[in-house]
Amino acid sequence: MSSVICAKAISGADYIYYIDETTAKGKYIYTALGVPVEKWIHIFNRVKKFRLHIKTEYGIQLYKELHATKFVNGRGDFKKQITKFHRAEFLSFT
Repeated sequence: MSSVICAKAISGADYIYYIDETTAKGKYIYTALGVPVEKWIHIFNRVKKFRLHIKTEYGIQLYKELHATKFVNGRGDFKKQITKFHRAEFLSFT
């Protein structure tokens, strides 16, 4: 389950939230990321730029869901081998 919702914070500022869940061995973990509406387009454009970069450099398709654990640890079925150095570089890119 992944969701994007809009909400008003207590302060009255509008936020867009991305909510995701993961399960492992019968346990559920939910995470959420909130972004002020006025910063949304800037952040969205940065994410698109990052995804285009890894598509161009490593052949990872735009529609491919990235799982952080596999990505950071160098697991997964990517078309090209991505070195530990380059994976660390990705973290500084975003």
